[in-house]
Amino acid sequence: MDTSLWEQVEAIFSEAVELPPGQRAAFLDRACGDDEALRTEVDGLLTADTADFALEMEGELLRDEGAGPVQGLPLGTLVGPYRLEAEVGRGGMGTVYRASRADGVFDKTVALKLVKRG
Repeated sequence: MDTSLWEQVEAIFSEAVELPPGQRAAFLDRACGDDEALRTEVDGLLTADTADFALEMEGELLRDEGAGPVQGLPLGTLVGPYRLEAEVGRGGMGTVYRASRADGVFDKTVALKLVKRG
């Protein structure tokens, strides 16, 4: 992502996250206009901001704060610096997604496993 797009995303996200959830869609309609790429980026940040999971970047561990696995995150969701692209598999330990590095630092595709608590 180029610097100018990131600056727009960051500014719009900062305003949107302060609004009640019911007012965000109308705000994003005005702030993003017809720019679908901008809207997708901001929506991804808002989704990640409200998701019930914790991320420890050192161990790259994702876990649900509830009893079950983290499942059903929408594709396109940002998890740390990674964007979820496709569900690869699901099993007893959790769900595996194909994800790509989305912070512009470098290009990398990874498998990201969202594990059950415990």
